[in-house]
Amino acid sequence: MRSNPFTFGRAVTGKDFVNRRKELKLVMEAMLSGQSLLLYSSRRLGKTSLLLEAKRRLQRKLDIAYVDLYPITSRQRLAEEIVGAAARSSLKGNLSKIAKGLTDLLSSLRPRAVLTHTGEIGIELVLSERDWKGSMADAFDFGEGLAKKRKRRMVIIFDEFQEIRNLDGLDMEKLMRTRFQLHEHASYVFCGSKRHVLSEMFSDESRALYKFAKPIMLGPMTPDVLKRFVRRRFAQAGGDISDEVTTRIIKTSRGSPYNVQRVCYEVWSLSRRAEDPALVDRAMDDIVEHSSPEFEQIWEQVKGYDQRRLLQVLAQEEKVSYGMDFVSEYALKTPSHVRRSLTLLRKKGLVSEEGRIADLFFSEWVKRQ
Repeated sequence: MRSNPFTFGRAVTGKDFVNRRKELKLVMEAMLSGQSLLLYSSRRLGKTSLLLEAKRRLQRKLDIAYVDLYPITSRQRLAEEIVGAAARSSLKGNLSKIAKGLTDLLSSLRPRAVLTHTGEIGIELVLSERDWKGSMADAFDFGEGLAKKRKRRMVIIFDEFQEIRNLDGLDMEKLMRTRFQLHEHASYVFCGSKRHVLSEMFSDESRALYKFAKPIMLGPMTPDVLKRFVRRRFAQAGGDISDEVTTRIIKTSRGSPYNVQRVCYEVWSLSRRAEDPALVDRAMDDIVEHSSPEFEQIWEQVKGYDQRRLLQVLAQEEKVSYGMDFVSEYALKTPSHVRRSLTLLRKKGLVSEEGRIADLFFSEWVKRQ
């Protein structure tokens, strides 16, 4: 049995990466020139994969550290993750070598290099509660100090950067700007999926990070790029796919590499010789069926008739209107009710900023209820 050539649910690089030549070139050029970046997009458009692919291609020229802010819930963990990621990307070697490098640059935080339960090298720091800003400043300066010492540029990627709001928000932004603007050997990439939040951080004149980074908006991928990827992956794995099936997959996917990979995974499972467009419908049926327990749980968490009704409408229309004709046709009470429900659904991450159900497959599940 041949392995499935399609991968979804995690960041991918190399042969599994759905190539974005233009965006990849922009990101790599900025990293090489020391220009900080702001990269933002809707969910599942491949921004993390794009950054990790740039990291993979530039690893011989730059030290690139990756920090995911989504699971971080304290200043302590933020400092440890930044220092740990920078140390692992730059200080190649055993535990004692990394520990020495940490001590030389971070003695104020009494760093310890430890082995985690996964066998990776982790970092433990001692932050001052009374002078937390001083402690965080030392952690923010670590990448710069390391790059200067090794005479090799460093880039630190902050994924899901909007989560900084939950870690002293404005004060943390100000501290970052204060330290980062002095760095000559390290640059930074800020990325996330909450476009309006990131826009406020970097476009509002009153915010500390105003115009600190070059913005790049990652949109849906073009059909031609996605088609080439699908055909190539089928061919490399010894399969074949017709133009009709490929076109149906791409039309269904909303330009999302995640959606393409997930549908293709199911199509490949159904047939290595994908010639009948009906395979795409069967693939969608399988995805919705397998995901039903997850979607049912999401549905249970949506409280109130107004929000559920709006989801049902969006699954059919994929675009909301505040006009009275639209409101009356779908029994949505009043325009103000629609706005309120839409705001709540966006906060829950169920509806995108463009006003459509964020998860294609959840939208299909809702449509079938």
